[in-house]
Amino acid sequence: MGDWKKQLLEGALKIGIEVSAEKNEENREDCLQHKDCIDNNSVDGQTYMPSDTRDALKGASSVGGILIDNFSLKLNKAARFDGEKFLFYKADRHRVIFYPIPFYGDIDIHGIADRHKKSICSLGLSIIQHEAKCDWRMIVGLGNESVHETSMTLHHVYGIPYIPGSAIKGVVRSWMITEIFGDLDSGMVPPKEKEYPLVNAESRALQDKGFCHIFGCPAKVKKICFENNIPVKEKFHLEPTALGDSFRGKVYFFDAFPLEAPEICVDIMNPHYGAYYMPEENGLKIVPPADYLEPIPINFLTVQNATFRFLCGVKKCNDHEIDLPYFNGKKPSEVIAEWLKKALEDHGIGAKTAVGYGYIKNHG
Repeated sequence: MGDWKKQLLEGALKIGIEVSAEKNEENREDCLQHKDCIDNNSVDGQTYMPSDTRDALKGASSVGGILIDNFSLKLNKAARFDGEKFLFYKADRHRVIFYPIPFYGDIDIHGIADRHKKSICSLGLSIIQHEAKCDWRMIVGLGNESVHETSMTLHHVYGIPYIPGSAIKGVVRSWMITEIFGDLDSGMVPPKEKEYPLVNAESRALQDKGFCHIFGCPAKVKKICFENNIPVKEKFHLEPTALGDSFRGKVYFFDAFPLEAPEICVDIMNPHYGAYYMPEENGLKIVPPADYLEPIPINFLTVQNATFRFLCGVKKCNDHEIDLPYFNGKKPSEVIAEWLKKALEDHGIGAKTAVGYGYIKNHG
């Protein structure tokens, strides 16, 4: 790196640190009370990065404050290497050695959410808004690509946790398929499929024109064949969907941003039978699952005590009453307003919803 580039980077870092130092002082005081813990937002010898970047950061370290106040950058680009692998958390029987402390600098998190809403409202759509708070903990992006064993979805610019619009659309669509087209009381499930009502639930949903108008659809959908009331997944045929061609849905699902600084909490999963599920790591020898196998703790990051603003939109020219099968008489915006809330409260979003994570309840 040339001298002028290095000076420019050092200057930018100093300005950023000076602005955010006062904002972070209260959080740093809380951190320093835990004298045995290492502030994981600092840069030390265990952080791998290019030498010129490290030198520039060292040049700015005399200013004080937090060197990296973008949590996404710190977690993914300046990860701590601990001998064998990258870690964001480490503890022994007696103390926590280091853990992630998210500092958001001088970012106005509520202001980001307001600007996001303002830009969406400027599109001239019929807006569906829902504000809801995590009932406990939430995990989004657990399996995303990462240098760590687990990951979490963070905004690449602001470094804050958020919920992608694709995830919101997916959970609302999935919950509607389960609760409407997989419900035995709906009268949509054929008699021979009543023991397995969810096998062809998506196929039935895509035969509903209202559902296709809301979420979109492909030209054809796979339908599993049944023999003696039992699904045979190897046997299927393709059926045209309700609209007969691929169609883009009329409802837009936007990213959900937090309204205040979210808390990041380290959690743990403890698989007990890794040797049984991964025989290739044991010389392809299958080991029976039993209590003699050692559990392997895996840490992951969760969000808690955060309120998110969910926004969806429909072009006003498309937001008219549906005169088609199940949703007859309702507007797309009314359908989504109802089922967005149901999906977040009754199904949850993100990973591990079956064990209590990701449930989001109405705010206020």
